[in-house]
Amino acid sequence: MTDTENKNESTVICFAGPNGSGKSTQVIEAVQDYGLAPEAYINADDIARSLEGEIADYRERNIKAAEIAEQRRLAALDSGKDFAFETVMSTPEKVALLTQAQARGYEVALIFVSTNDPEINVARVATRVALGGHSVDPEAVRDRYRRAHELLACAVEHADVALVHDNSATKAQHVVVAQKFEGQVQFFSYAERDTSWSTVSLEKPWRDRVASRSELLSVMVQRAADHGEEPPAEPKQAEAFNGADYMGLVLAHTDHHVLQVSAKGEYILHDRQLLATDVIKDGAWQCLQYRYSKGKIDRSALLNVTAPEEKANLRPKP
Repeated sequence: MTDTENKNESTVICFAGPNGSGKSTQVIEAVQDYGLAPEAYINADDIARSLEGEIADYRERNIKAAEIAEQRRLAALDSGKDFAFETVMSTPEKVALLTQAQARGYEVALIFVSTNDPEINVARVATRVALGGHSVDPEAVRDRYRRAHELLACAVEHADVALVHDNSATKAQHVVVAQKFEGQVQFFSYAERDTSWSTVSLEKPWRDRVASRSELLSVMVQRAADHGEEPPAEPKQAEAFNGADYMGLVLAHTDHHVLQVSAKGEYILHDRQLLATDVIKDGAWQCLQYRYSKGKIDRSALLNVTAPEEKANLRPKP
């Protein structure tokens, strides 16, 4: 996988949020605002409907539609074309796609829609089914709600711009509870609406992630100074894709990130929510790996490649 030479000439829009949040209502307006052609929107539900005449079984049809949607996303990514896609974002691989897009010079826009209670989502899916829409098991809705919220701060970090909406109210419009622009995230609250889910799922995790990056940036600056080097403004973000391996010296890690330097002296930042390598060894040469199976992180066959480093204490001096 290679980077494109021109930065931010293409756009990818990720519409994300748990089942029943109402994210589909945001799609048409946002696609038009970004100037994307209607066919640039890749949606597994639309693909599944187009397969009704070919595949009778509902589950088999949806599995096939998901495979086709994934193929189209990757094809668009490789060709450098603008595209948009919708996801419940309950698996790390969908967030990993954002890192792949950024590595190719895409501008990544995230639009996340949720409610303040998964039971709202369960009820909305039930209403949709009663009107002839597709069904999702209530326990799956609740589980996907939880996992999407756990990945929200990670996704916002890997987007260039982001809008996070609360769509809890039945008879009122959605409201923006957070937005990211030029690397800064702003948070909004409303007296007439309970948007505390955004504080728990985004605001606190986001601040923890900012502190994590700052800590590891200090490690990078200190190491560069110790080696008489001029440090980069930021370490390179690891591109997370299935099968990616990064061999190098692990300088330090936090709960959220790992800072590594390659044999060529390039500083690389890894996101631990996307990384398959779980045991991190500061001060060791280690192969950090990305492995996915059916969207989930796969740790079943990781390479055990580490070597000791004499200077283990690499954190900045007080």
